[in-house]
Formats: sequence, C-alpha cells, structure tokens
Amino acid sequence: MKICWDNIENCKLNTHGNLWDSKKKVRYYIRECITCSEEYITQNKVSNFCTQRCKKMTQDAKHRMSMSKIGNTVNVGRHLSEEHKRKVGIAHSGERNYNWRGGVSKNRTPLYDTFFDRLSYCEEIRRDPEHTDILQVKCFKCKKWFVPRTNNIFARLSCLNGKLGGESHFYCSSWCKDSCSVYHSVKYPRGYAPNNSRPDQNDWRDLVLRRDNYKCVKCGSSNGLIAHHREGIRWNPIESADIDMGITLCRSCEKEVHSKRDCRMYDMKCN
Repeated sequence: MKICWDNIENCKLNTHGNLWDSKKKVRYYIRECITCSEEYITQNKVSNFCTQRCKKMTQDAKHRMSMSKIGNTVNVGRHLSEEHKRKVGIAHSGERNYNWRGGVSKNRTPLYDTFFDRLSYCEEIRRDPEHTDILQVKCFKCKKWFVPRTNNIFARLSCLNGKLGGESHFYCSSWCKDSCSVYHSVKYPRGYAPNNSRPDQNDWRDLVLRRDNYKCVKCGSSNGLIAHHREGIRWNPIESADIDMGITLCRSCEKEVHSKRDCRMYDMKCN
C-alpha cells in the first residue's frame, strides 16, 4: 500500500529502517516499486510491487519482449503437434546434430581439444591416428595407447586437483588395473601393509595373560581377553616385546581405552 499518514499514524521507525505498528503489533517494510519507482509499505519483506496494477504492467512488458524475440506472434498460444515435434527431433538428433562428432557424447569419448590443456602437463597424450578429434593416453601399466572414457578423465582431474584421494591412473584393461602394484592402494603398495604384530606376538600375549591370571585388569572379566600394548608397536618396536609394556583387557574395556585422548587409533598413527 502507498505511504500516507493514515497508514503510518501508529507506526514508529526502528533502528533497521522499518516501521513498527504498536497498536496492531505488525512490522512494515519500506520498499520501492520496480515498475513505478515509488516507495510503499508492505508486510512482505520480498515484495516488489506497490499494487497489482504495477505487477500486471511488468508481466505484460515481459510478455511483449519475449514475443519480440520470437518474431512470430501468429503462433502465440498454439501447441505444436506431435508430428511436428517428431520431425524437429529427427532433424536435430543423432548424426544430424552439429555436436555429433562421431557420437562422442553418447559413447563418453573424450575430445583432444577439450582435455589437452588439463592433461598435457602430467600425462602423455596424443590424437587418435584414425580420428584426429579423439584423445588417446598411455596406459599406466603397459604403456599402450588407448582411448579412455570421459568419466575416467574427470576422476583423474579430481585427484590432481585434490578433490579425491588416490591418483586414478589410466589403465587400458582390467588385467593392467589388477596387476598394477599401486592400484587401489592410496597409502601403501599392493601386497604391503604395516603390521601391528610381532613374530613372537602369540608368545608375548600368553605371558601377559598368565601374569594377569587371565582376567581383565579393569573389570575382572575373563571373556574375550586381549593383550593390550601401553605404547604402539611402531612407536616403540624394541621395548614392545617386554611383558611390562602390556596389560590384559577385555574387548569392551579396550574399546573404552582407545576412545580416550592420546590413545585413539588416530593419535597412535605414525606420520
């Protein structure tokens, strides 16, 4: 509604520049109409029009502008027939489409010009000898040239940009992928993992359990006993064979111990 004395008689201006009607307990906002550029008050914070007339004028103007872009007002409001839609779809689908290029989008085939700048600094790439628009890369395992899929390229770029873990190298076949020593191994090569146990771990466990009379030192339980190291084996590998470095705990008590600060699995990792 327009600003007049009758509308703001009981209103007070607050610190945010809005009007507060103490009688009706209603907050009004001062806005500027985008059609007539006059100020008005409204209870709707996101309002843009002072009246319905201004709103209709703006909608009519937008409609006239859209019709002027189309350039044909004869078919306004008419629906295209199914036959016409079918003919238009056939004319712009498949090989008739200007973006066809051998069906690269449908087959997820990468184009050389699209990915050259993003891969040339870290990968050996070239144009396909048979189709010069298509990109080829070298297999990380056997160094054979092949055409990757666009989803493999996007995964490789995400790893290079730090958005994903690992490296997502290019492999020409499943055999190369499975036989590679670093595939699916983010931190350690294939077949190697840090071992938290010692060759004499079983003997050391029996000595610790025997010393504690086969009972948990915290709750006294005799079920599911574990020989727990006071310090991680990788932190102190020499003294870890001493039975004084171990205590007997049940599984629930060990889980409780590893939940405490400086004894969590995350805190005990060697960087």
